[in-house]
Amino acid sequence: MHGLSGNQRTWEPVLPYLMDHYQVITIDQRGHGLSGNPGEYNIDLMANDAVQFLETVVRQKAFLVGHSMGGRIAMRLAATRGDLLEAVILEDPPLGFGPSIEGHREVFEYWLQLCRKGISESVMAKEILEFNGDGDEDQAAYKAQTLNQLDPEVLALALDKKLWPGTGIEEEFCRITCPALLLQSDTACGGVMDEDLGSIEELKAENWTWERFEGVGHSIHYERKEEYCELLREFFNKE
Repeated sequence: MHGLSGNQRTWEPVLPYLMDHYQVITIDQRGHGLSGNPGEYNIDLMANDAVQFLETVVRQKAFLVGHSMGGRIAMRLAATRGDLLEAVILEDPPLGFGPSIEGHREVFEYWLQLCRKGISESVMAKEILEFNGDGDEDQAAYKAQTLNQLDPEVLALALDKKLWPGTGIEEEFCRITCPALLLQSDTACGGVMDEDLGSIEELKAENWTWERFEGVGHSIHYERKEEYCELLREFFNKE
């Protein structure tokens, strides 16, 4: 499950490393990609969407992987419907609304402005390149596509801190009893997990594994795809 303002294409870099070993299914969250825009968005609704998908389409226990907001949704699903999962992997999920989340506010506000402009993807990609100050045309084109597909209301709710709760993390960790792997990015490079995870006793339970990626930004699967996939395969095979 992809993150805020993304779509299922975020997983394209890692699919070649996984598809020979597993049946891989990627989805677009509500308000994102090719999914519908119902106008109502929060973590419970999105988790319930995934529950319905698992029950009606997958119809067997699955390994669930979520990045960023997708990780936050996967966390809620694992805490409430762990019976549907073999295991869950959370890639740099935003647990609260600390300084690192606030550090992304300028970018989110800019994306929201672009969403509301009603401009073409090509024009949007040029503006993103100028805003980013780099020449990664592929990433700019991808972001333009995702923003063109996105319901702006999702970003607006995220900026208002209404998509997921900023408290109760310890209780949610405790409610997850299936095998769980938490991947943490480096906040100095764009990671969003400010919390001192070492102080969270619930993460020391036998079912939890916690890995940190020093010097790696928010999208571990994009920056370290081979290492990321090897870690996933080892975790899946162990479970």
